[in-house]
Amino acid sequence: MFLAPVIILVVALSFGFLILMNKVEGERDERQTQVVDRAYKYAFVTIMFFNAVVYFLEVFGNIQLLSSENLAALSIWLGTLVFAPYTIWQHAYFPVKVKKSSSMGWLYAGLGLLELLPVTWDYFESSKVDQQDIYLVFLGIFLLITGSTILLRNYLDRKEDEGR
Repeated sequence: MFLAPVIILVVALSFGFLILMNKVEGERDERQTQVVDRAYKYAFVTIMFFNAVVYFLEVFGNIQLLSSENLAALSIWLGTLVFAPYTIWQHAYFPVKVKKSSSMGWLYAGLGLLELLPVTWDYFESSKVDQQDIYLVFLGIFLLITGSTILLRNYLDRKEDEGR
């Protein structure tokens, strides 16, 4: 009974995201589109490689790493973690007309730290990590790396502009 509204919400958000991405796609130049396509390929290869390693560890090594839900989430996070920093570093994450600001980088890095703090606090207090804490670790690491990449890229661009 609760699942139907959630599915409808996810479908509606997906369509909204697709419409938004189509608007943004028109503002990207050809080089950015090629970089984004290459980043999708790298992310896909990363997901497939991770899934193959986990499969071989579980089948041949008889090692159970995480629950299947956590492994599915981790493979998606790894793909996103490859895609976002690569496109940011190649100047293809944001459309051409978007003004480069470090506020998004600081926001991502700050949120990443806020996501990691409860997990480390729980770990040092109880010496065990709950299943929900693993998702916070994934999200915190992703936000920290993405925010740091935005900040570093903006810093290097500023240094390059000053050198001209």
